[in-house]
Amino acid sequence: MSKKIVRLSVIASLLLAAGLVAFAANYTVNGLSFNGVMVGTGDTDWLQLQGQEGVNPTICLSHGGGVDFDIAVFNDGAQVCSNVGLDTYSCCSARTPGSVRVKVWSHQGSGSYSVTIRP
Repeated sequence: MSKKIVRLSVIASLLLAAGLVAFAANYTVNGLSFNGVMVGTGDTDWLQLQGQEGVNPTICLSHGGGVDFDIAVFNDGAQVCSNVGLDTYSCCSARTPGSVRVKVWSHQGSGSYSVTIRP
């Protein structure tokens, strides 16, 4: 199941006091951490950051074993870093002076994950 921003019946969008916007069906946000759930291969969640990440953040993805979840960071629409593979904890850092979006997707499997942003 892939979540699409245009499918408003499936997507929840929330602007929080911390300035983090998330497009996902199942998530919670605490400070600069995001907890979500992948519901199968091909599922995708997007986070839109609002400047609290600074201009050179490190963005980390953690999840349980036995699944393959990946992360990519986009600045002004261009991919600036990614980390794909089977590791249960992975990070990427990039210069992001513009509009920043983080993509998390399931290459294989279902389960919970967490994204942490270090400015």
